[in-house]
Amino acid sequence: MATPFVYSRKSGLVRQLSVVDVFLVNTFGYSLGVALTTNPTFIGGFAPSANIYLVLFGGLLAALCSGFVYGLFSVMIPKTGGDYWYVTRTLGMWLGFIASVGFTLGQIYGFALDCFWTFTQALSPALSTYGMVTGNQGLVRSSAIFSNETTAFLVTIGYMLLMLCISLLGLRFTKWLFLVAFVIALLGPILQAVAFFSIDHAEFVTRFDEFMQSTNTPLSYASIINLGHNSGLSVDSSRMLSDSLKSVPLGFLCFLGFTYSVYMGSEVKEASKSQMWGVFGALAVGAVFFFGVMGRYFHVVGNDFNAALSADAVASKMPSGTSLAFFAGVILKNHIANAVMNVGSLLWFALTPLVILQVSCRNIQAWALDLLLPERFSRINKYGAQTAAAIATVGIGVVFLLIAYLRHNYTPVGAVAVVAFSILLSGVSAMLYPSRHPSEFRNAPALARRPFLGFTFFQMMGFCTAVTFLWILIASMVYPEISGTKSLAVLYLVIAVYAAATVWFVCSFRLLKQKLDRVGLTIKEIWGSLPED
Repeated sequence: MATPFVYSRKSGLVRQLSVVDVFLVNTFGYSLGVALTTNPTFIGGFAPSANIYLVLFGGLLAALCSGFVYGLFSVMIPKTGGDYWYVTRTLGMWLGFIASVGFTLGQIYGFALDCFWTFTQALSPALSTYGMVTGNQGLVRSSAIFSNETTAFLVTIGYMLLMLCISLLGLRFTKWLFLVAFVIALLGPILQAVAFFSIDHAEFVTRFDEFMQSTNTPLSYASIINLGHNSGLSVDSSRMLSDSLKSVPLGFLCFLGFTYSVYMGSEVKEASKSQMWGVFGALAVGAVFFFGVMGRYFHVVGNDFNAALSADAVASKMPSGTSLAFFAGVILKNHIANAVMNVGSLLWFALTPLVILQVSCRNIQAWALDLLLPERFSRINKYGAQTAAAIATVGIGVVFLLIAYLRHNYTPVGAVAVVAFSILLSGVSAMLYPSRHPSEFRNAPALARRPFLGFTFFQMMGFCTAVTFLWILIASMVYPEISGTKSLAVLYLVIAVYAAATVWFVCSFRLLKQKLDRVGLTIKEIWGSLPED
């Protein structure tokens, strides 16, 4: 009688991801092009006086700590589901489950928003900018189609279904898609770098004013700064350190997603090598582009100008949005280079949802392998894809998108705080894992066991991760600009998500116990070991 339960805990996944594949998953996971083009204006509007290098440095430190935690955990527990297993093995089944549910729901909401932004924040501005630069009014008119909220909503649903179809073709197809797309997508950030390093501040002001005049836009460089000052968006050097500190969560958001490969652990070949190299390789590439291109962008356009772009009186009049890609498009005179740059930037927006879909499906499969969901959610098709899990993920994503559409609000409402709590628990797990599982930890990589200020290196990274993400969690609630809503609303959302996950866990636990009692098995026999690949 026990056979069906033992068999249902086999994932059926095949280890097929190389170190290059892991690197690509993680690079598309934090979406180099999206973070690069949209975050500067976001940071400028939130904290006008922040120093971009300090913000990125703080975010990078947080990323390094969490990177070591997730990277080393993925080597010791190379299982699909990532921190679901890490937290469960250390803090218990309940915390592991609710942390994973919170993280996954945050990711699915991000999946819906990223699909929507592909059209409203990438395709529409790209068509508009290129149309204006080349004088092609047809492209300008086409951009207006995708900037319409209802049209974008309907097209996004179709795109989400396309993502579902691609995911059902399996990981083998997806990884080749990432490889081919990466070569083209990387040209976007490279050409943006070329654009900003090719001119100085004075020349940018001249080119920008000429472009605005040619499009009959009633704005100039100077008038934008004045509108920003009138809206309270001006730079004050005395607030530089305080603004930079409170912007650290936004600095980390640039890197969020660079550890996504850990959620595909059962599909990674030689996890002891691939995970660490893939995780930190992706982080290194992001750091180079963020510090280089974002830093140069702020130098060329000026902090006052970047901050002023968030003023309602400015944003509503800009012809093609306020992203870094728009200003790079204004600078690049070569039409071919301009087109390639926009296509490259668009690919980052277009493929990030596919990574998020992969991660969410594998988390759902992990819950099903522990019998917290019906067994059908653990099944894979002939291509190795989680069919039921993928359909459920996209279905929930459509519901989230509908809610956002009805509220006319596409900001990451509370998602930052929900995800931060999950990562915080992973940090705590890293602090306790060596003492909770000493025999297993003796086989951990030498780096994890290395003494560090009276603790192991792994424990110190866990402590730093826990402290960092406690601050990010608090900042997400104190500063509504980060989460996109009022502070109390963020708190209520976090409580609601984790309370609902707790109810789900308790109900599933009772049903499972009743089922196991009928066949003479115990919970410990099922949850006492990891599932087989």
